Amino acid sequence: MQGSGPGPPPPPSSSNSNNSNHQNQQHPPYGSQMVPGPSQTPSTSFTNHLGPTTSTTVPPSSDTLLLQLRSRPNSRVFRALFQYLPLRDSPNDNPQLELSLQPGDVVLVKGEMDSDGFYCGEMLDGRQGLVPSNYVERVPDSVLLANARAPSPSFPLRIPPHYSQIQHDFSSPDHSTLPDTVCPYPPTDVTKVTVQEIKNSETPRIPCPRELIVEKKLSRSALVSWSPPEESFVAVSQYHVCVDGAVRAIVPGSYKCRALVEDIPLETSVNLSVRAVTEHGHSPDACCTIAIGNEAQVAPQQVRVWNVTPVSGCVRWYPSNSNAEHVVSLNAVKVGVCPPTVFQVSL
Repeated sequence: MQGSGPGPPPPPSSSNSNNSNHQNQQHPPYGSQMVPGPSQTPSTSFTNHLGPTTSTTVPPSSDTLLLQLRSRPNSRVFRALFQYLPLRDSPNDNPQLELSLQPGDVVLVKGEMDSDGFYCGEMLDGRQGLVPSNYVERVPDSVLLANARAPSPSFPLRIPPHYSQIQHDFSSPDHSTLPDTVCPYPPTDVTKVTVQEIKNSETPRIPCPRELIVEKKLSRSALVSWSPPEESFVAVSQYHVCVDGAVRAIVPGSYKCRALVEDIPLETSVNLSVRAVTEHGHSPDACCTIAIGNEAQVAPQQVRVWNVTPVSGCVRWYPSNSNAEHVVSLNAVKVGVCPPTVFQVSL
């Protein structure tokens, strides 16, 4: 490709090109600095955590890109240097296989450059295609890590309203030296710790429903199903389908274990549970529950510890999914695995 004025270098040829004239084209070394032509001169320039760019569009944050990389472990982050329009700039026979680029666009590249100088790339909006290697440059991982925010918990901290009213005073009355360690006791061997389910011997245990699943979820409703209790000798008069502890649907015990729950605020997170009702009472909500909604969490909720002694303690939680097993750890050492429907144990 011959040009009389300054301009961006022609893109490299892909493997499906049949253009014989492209074989004689000269490309600058990949990674070398290239000067855009008059049509590609940026109108506005700014600097961000990825370095200088030539786009007025606000680029994604380093945290967003790091999350994208974690979901694509073999990918790398590249940034477009110049505008690239395949229908205009590509010498190949199938430009529709290539991605269009604007200066500053972020591309996730997977794999190595092919023999014709093209990468397999993916835009943040999901578009995939070939990317000319001499129109992009790699953003080092060190740049992303240096501009990432401090790590935060994977789930939001929710403080009950009555706790938020408590006044705390963390000021130290004197300037005495604080200990270097949080716990004054030496490390303890926890390999012999046993985990046992806490059962209430004073009241009969009500069998709980099992295998609660969400078959279909709409904008404000959900279709759920479950399996009856394993103890078939217990007569279940009806099932209560609850949302955050409030009964929203009642299904007779002889009916199919299925219900449509409407008017659910799925834009947040709610706990949907099913109780088995018998003549002796109903089963605990935590035995058959699942968290649904846009902000639903995977981690167990409302973890509480009580009856703590030097050699024992009790732990309970509200599962985000009662179908899952839960691992109990002490000092980051696994000491027990709780099967589904178990939500309180003694150590």
